[in-house]
This record gives sequence, C-alpha cells and structure tokens, in this order.
Amino acid sequence: MASGGDASAHGVDVRVGLGARAVESLLLGDLSRHIEAQRGDGAGLTRPIRVVVPSRSLREHLSTVLLDCVGRSVAGVKIQTLHGLAREIVERAAGSAGRGEALFPILVRRAAMREPALRAALDGLHDGYGVVAGTVRDLLDAGFADRGAIFVSNSCTAGECCGR
Repeated sequence: MASGGDASAHGVDVRVGLGARAVESLLLGDLSRHIEAQRGDGAGLTRPIRVVVPSRSLREHLSTVLLDCVGRSVAGVKIQTLHGLAREIVERAAGSAGRGEALFPILVRRAAMREPALRAALDGLHDGYGVVAGTVRDLLDAGFADRGAIFVSNSCTAGECCGR
C-alpha cells in the first residue's frame, strides 16, 4: 500500500494493493472511515468522494459491497464508470453528450437477434436480449473495441472458440 506524492497535495489519495480483493478491502476500509467521519455533517454532500471504475458491472458490485460493509444507505460517495465520468465532464463543459444513448440497447438487441446462436438461446426468455445489451455495454466500458472484435471474429471463424 502506498500513497501518491503530488496527488496528495491536491486532496487525492492514491493507494496500491496486490490483487483485486486487496484493493477492494483497502477501498472499503477507506470509504467506511470517511463515511463515519462525515456522519451528521452535511459538508460531505457538496463534494462527494468519487470512485471511478472501468465497467458498469464493477460499479454495481462495488455499490452493493459498500452498502453491505457500511450497513446503511450512504450519501457523499459517487461510484461511476470512466465512461460516466467522461460524459459528466463533457456535459458540464459543453452541454449534453447523451445523444443516441437511448438507442444503444435497441441497436444491440437488433444485432443480437440476427445471430442464430443468440436467437436460439435467448428468444424464449423474458427480456433475454437485455442481458446482451448489458454485456456489450460492459465490454465497451472496459475498452473492448474494434481491434478486439476483429481478433475474436477471426478466432471464431478459424474454429478456435465456442468449444470447437
């Protein structure tokens, strides 16, 4: 565990842990201490602690684990994806960046419906294609882009995936 040098002068604390569980433990400990220190003090609501994670699934996991750790609802902590942070910055700087956001799940569902393997597995499920939209969003949030898709597509075409 280490603290960042120049970052600390700006109110930013950089911590390093060995492995995901160690980092999660450090983060939860720090957040719990901060939440308890601010209990009853409304000043923490004006400048919340911001935790930035790479994907929506990790944001949801961390939110759940934090509530379990603290044991009550929490104010003054904002957990968001890197994409969400970037969008917030753009919105503050230039207005709205949300164009097309509502179309995303619709377009992903349509693309998934064109895939025979997905159609066979998901057509009979209630909102089966909703899972696909969430997974695609998580992959994009984590940085999976065209180059990775081309690699996967080439691997599948060559018979190297899906247990072939």
